[in-house]
Amino acid sequence: MAKRARRRSGIVARFGGDRADLAGWALTNGDPVADAVAADIHDGHNQAQASLHQGLTTGLRSLTRPPASVAALLAQVERLADYVDDELPRSWFCAVPFHAAPGPYRVAECRALIRVDESPSIAAVLASTGA
Repeated sequence: MAKRARRRSGIVARFGGDRADLAGWALTNGDPVADAVAADIHDGHNQAQASLHQGLTTGLRSLTRPPASVAALLAQVERLADYVDDELPRSWFCAVPFHAAPGPYRVAECRALIRVDESPSIAAVLASTGA
């Protein structure tokens, strides 16, 4: 039995077929926008890492002429998803959420995740959750 098939059968036995399919998808798909930033940093693009750090700390608008990959990632991270309904919490609780961070602070939260997700052991755990 091939190593890949054994690995999948182990995931199926432990977590079920749906999770195994999700793990397979996660292992074969990436985030092209974030991958472009990682490639620029890996290739030694001098401004990429500094721009990413500053942009994650203070927002895309704080950067002057960032690399295209960094600008694309920050624009994506700072954009509110179409499915977000700001009125929903008010309708449930008759109040605004207790924590509503401005854009640059939401970006800073994502910055922390980027560093954590670099660890292969953490990435394996995250991939296995299906979340």
